[in-house]
Amino acid sequence: MDSNLSQLTVESISAHLRGTGDDPTVQQAVHPVQIEHRLEIARRLFGSASSAAGLDINKKRVLEVGCGQGDMSIVLAEMVGEGGHVVAIDPAPLTYGAPMNLGQAQGVLKSSAVGSRLTFLRADVPTFFSSSSPAQELTSNSDLPFEAAVLAHCIFYFPSEAELLKTLTTLRRAGDIKHLCLAEWTLNASNPTAVPHLLAILAQSFLPKAEANVQTIFSPTQLKRLAESAGWKLKSESVITNPTLQDGRWEVDMTLDFQREREEELKKVTAASSARDEDKDGEKTRNLKTFSTFCDSIRAHLPDPAGSAKGITCVDVWTAVFEAA
Repeated sequence: MDSNLSQLTVESISAHLRGTGDDPTVQQAVHPVQIEHRLEIARRLFGSASSAAGLDINKKRVLEVGCGQGDMSIVLAEMVGEGGHVVAIDPAPLTYGAPMNLGQAQGVLKSSAVGSRLTFLRADVPTFFSSSSPAQELTSNSDLPFEAAVLAHCIFYFPSEAELLKTLTTLRRAGDIKHLCLAEWTLNASNPTAVPHLLAILAQSFLPKAEANVQTIFSPTQLKRLAESAGWKLKSESVITNPTLQDGRWEVDMTLDFQREREEELKKVTAASSARDEDKDGEKTRNLKTFSTFCDSIRAHLPDPAGSAKGITCVDVWTAVFEAA
């Protein structure tokens, strides 16, 4: 089933968001390239051309995990149609994110033509399904089961494999959810211009910072293993090659900014070790040097001879649909 998907375009979604006005804040909240990518993810997960055909979320209840500013949320809200509802949760503070933070962007979506189909909550999965949490009662059609849980480009934010497994297990056991839908970077660069993005992902995961977009990385093979361990059975999977997104440039810029901070930290660690006559190549020092090596490799692979992030593309994206085993 297409679940209204065949009729959706970036233009139609943008029109619903803008209404009759031309508010510049809406332009900041809606990124056409990002929306088009989420539409492609939806085609892979729900489209009639996919091997997951039959997963119909029209007039159904959907849980989105790690919704962020809501790029995927608005697509799902369009797909569930009248009578359907999307509960979008994210544990991040509403002040997180740029150019619009989560609170601002979610506010724009709630004010849109499909805003009544959306409920945004600050929560993670274990909290949402906690017996002491009132969150479920605050959502529309709370007595109905969720047809699907969707995690789109949020998996690398998890602080550990254990936390991700806990989330997937909770979705399977406590949520009465019929399908699990995943979309995340594959760690494969089918285009050479995506190599800097791949290296940036690896660097951030090697020495993560709390504010970074990458905390823990997982390959599709690892994600399938974790999902199966949590009680899910793979139904279909596909790869979106060479997605035309800005994320590669963003991640490279962020990682190289981190390098400057890390090198200052390395100087302090080295000086402190010298003052105490300690091993100057201890674990922390080696980690900082390895991070810097990743960054040097990023610069060596930049497609722009001038050394800017211009021309960087993104690694491929893996999508998968699981059903309750």
